[in-house]
Amino acid sequence: MEVLNSKRLIFSKFQKEDYSLYHELSSNEKVMRYITGYALTEQITKKQFQKILKINNGKDIQGVFKVTESKSGKFVGLSKSTIFSEEEVEIGYVIMPEFWGNGYGSEMSSMMIDFSKQIKQAKILIGIIDPENEASKRILEKSGFSFSEEKVIDDLPGAIYKRTL
Repeated sequence: MEVLNSKRLIFSKFQKEDYSLYHELSSNEKVMRYITGYALTEQITKKQFQKILKINNGKDIQGVFKVTESKSGKFVGLSKSTIFSEEEVEIGYVIMPEFWGNGYGSEMSSMMIDFSKQIKQAKILIGIIDPENEASKRILEKSGFSFSEEKVIDDLPGAIYKRTL
């Protein structure tokens, strides 16, 4: 199992035994407010988690990571670097509310940028956020991303940010 370490965080690809942590994240209304607009049902959560496991068990270098604090071992959230199109890789991060405002989003973004450099076809990194999520906007801009466009994605407003790798 691939494990990455940053200054304060441990990144390990989600495995089937991590479902309860993913459920905790996806069923939290505060967390999901800027992602889907609502907490996910158990049925949707299970379906999404199966997609994550498929990505993590695939042949391509990409992943959806469970993120924990190095010191406490507490679950911080999710971070991802996944193939989006032929030359684009999407990075993302989702953080439990008790860890907001600690700089973990920037640390997660930085780790996923570094991880994405292993993906041969990756030339452009993208981050897709809710246009009203000012914290994620600041993280992406601080990480070298620039606003590209705004469009509806899966019936939700999306702001797309890009940077070259």
